[in-house]
Amino acid sequence: MLKFSILFLLLLFSMFTSCEPASETNNMVERVQPYSENPRYWEYQGEPVLLLGGSAEDNLFNHPGLEPGGLETHLDLLVESGGNYLRNTMSARNPGNRYPFRRLENGLYDLTQWDERYWNRFEDYLDMTRERDIIIQLEFWDPWDMYRSEGEGMTDFRQGNTGWESHPFNPDNNINYDTEDSDLPVAIDYFPGAEPTSHSFFHSVPDMENNELVLQYQQAFIDRVLSYTLRYPHIIYCINNETGEDVLWGDYWIRYILEKANKEGVEIYATDMRRNEHINGPDHRYIHNRPDLYTFVEISQNNGQTVSGQQHWDEIIELRAYLADNPRPMNNNKIYGGPDGWGGEDEGLQKFWRNIFAGSASARFHRPPAGHGLNELARNHLESMRMIEERVNIFSSLPSNDLLSGREENEAYLLAEQGVSYAIYFPNEGSVELDLSDAEGEFLVSWLNIQQNEWTTENHAEGGEPLLLETPGIGHQAAVIIRQSP
Repeated sequence: MLKFSILFLLLLFSMFTSCEPASETNNMVERVQPYSENPRYWEYQGEPVLLLGGSAEDNLFNHPGLEPGGLETHLDLLVESGGNYLRNTMSARNPGNRYPFRRLENGLYDLTQWDERYWNRFEDYLDMTRERDIIIQLEFWDPWDMYRSEGEGMTDFRQGNTGWESHPFNPDNNINYDTEDSDLPVAIDYFPGAEPTSHSFFHSVPDMENNELVLQYQQAFIDRVLSYTLRYPHIIYCINNETGEDVLWGDYWIRYILEKANKEGVEIYATDMRRNEHINGPDHRYIHNRPDLYTFVEISQNNGQTVSGQQHWDEIIELRAYLADNPRPMNNNKIYGGPDGWGGEDEGLQKFWRNIFAGSASARFHRPPAGHGLNELARNHLESMRMIEERVNIFSSLPSNDLLSGREENEAYLLAEQGVSYAIYFPNEGSVELDLSDAEGEFLVSWLNIQQNEWTTENHAEGGEPLLLETPGIGHQAAVIIRQSP
């Protein structure tokens, strides 16, 4: 097994990870950041933005031949539907994906050399998304790349996905270290979970096992990613995908990327995503309690298969209240539930709306079959949300279910800028009363058929008294009530 001195490797890494200064993107007016007037949301290029999305894959850059029509067509379809938000894992586990490292003629990888096609794909993707004003939420480590292969015993869509047995960091697959040198296993026979595992790849950081040999290659990979991304203004960062590993792992890497960005004169925003589907649990609270490091929160696991209906909303509202002293964006870059199950097709659509009406900063449909991706239903719901946003100032509205009476569980959800505008989402047909007793003037009441992207009925109402609202149809409906005169 070929060996390199650590000093020589570090010098070599510096050659491969050097990058141009971040230059023009240092301008914080242009970069994505929490909205100055309401830090529960994002702003980009100086304007507040509600982040909405859906896509066929989570690592779109590694699928340049995406069918039908290719990657650019997929991005255009997202934008045409009202989307401006994508998830990007640096994953390489799907059939046809490339790994970031160069593969030699003997079939092994050299962790000191890069696969240029992988990185060219990545840079092209960053260019295409910036041109379209699509915000990218980037995840560095995806545990599903590093554990047991996802074939046996899993659902059909995962057949052929590869895990640790194929990964370049596996000692059997590279020329840079063996098992004895690295203390890394060659086989992992379990999947990632909600609790820490014995997988030593995730123990390398100084506050854990301090495995300097492995850590230098991990650092080189992160440096390489940042050598591209710090030059772009439209990227926010997440350390892991749904990790259950020790929080010390995430702490190390978030400090690492913040320090790297600071040296480049770039301010970035980052978080981590825990696996636990109870977003108010202890491991999530660890992140919530560190606004100095975790500058937004990722609540996608609340959109999993075990949380639904009213509970889904209640969990978000509980977290919103907990963050009141240090408000930050609450992001949802995965909403489970689609045509193939995973919590239910209709429930996935409901979760999209509950997230937004509970005051979340982003909502994205998870890729199929775990979610709707960018199918026709997803596109219709994206477009309808933008239709509501044209009439209602989302960024000055608050979740206000307390203004609804006669409401049953999971019947209706309200965002209100009291006295000015009200938006009410009905997952199904329903009837509630809206308290307008403190609102003066005349209001226009409009109904939106969400799945048809169509404003249906309109009428007028007077403030100062309760307003009865009955859905004019079945399925997903929304009422928008706008003050017309004082």
